[in-house]
Amino acid sequence: LPGEHATISCPHGWSDVQTLLSSYQQPDPDTLRAVVDQLGALVTSLGLTPTSVTTSTRPEIAPVDTYSKSLDAVISAGRVIGSSDVDSVETGEGLTFSFEMTGRVYQQDESDINEWSITGEPNLKLSNPTVPTAVTTVTQFVNRIPDVINAAPGFVTCDQLPPLKYRAFQLGMYVAD
Repeated sequence: LPGEHATISCPHGWSDVQTLLSSYQQPDPDTLRAVVDQLGALVTSLGLTPTSVTTSTRPEIAPVDTYSKSLDAVISAGRVIGSSDVDSVETGEGLTFSFEMTGRVYQQDESDINEWSITGEPNLKLSNPTVPTAVTTVTQFVNRIPDVINAAPGFVTCDQLPPLKYRAFQLGMYVAD
């Protein structure tokens, strides 16, 4: 609806969940395709066969009044302060991979965190509570440059590229002649 997208940047939080969900429109076909490509490539790289991918979005609600430094405003408790995307990949081998990513206004004592939980024999939980997300995101893109240059001409999907890896030397050293 015209004008609804303007509420996305409302400095005091979204007034209702429906506005967020209708404006966000997840999963649209392009986003769903990207999820399928990326998660499918990850699962395929493990030697597994993806059989289905699902994606959903849920709102994140402020539990208490929350100050946003970037908006210079307080978002009232009970208002929408972000969203979480939850994606799951089922495999022909009977394994399910679930991925969740949340983007929202943080409370004063919160910061970016990466956690991995593996349910199996044995159960495992890894946590990195102080992730420099800007650096780690950019590093992945930069380290892919030689792979993209070395790729065959045409449209190449993630699963057709070699596994992402650390590059210890100048990137030119990883480019084929």
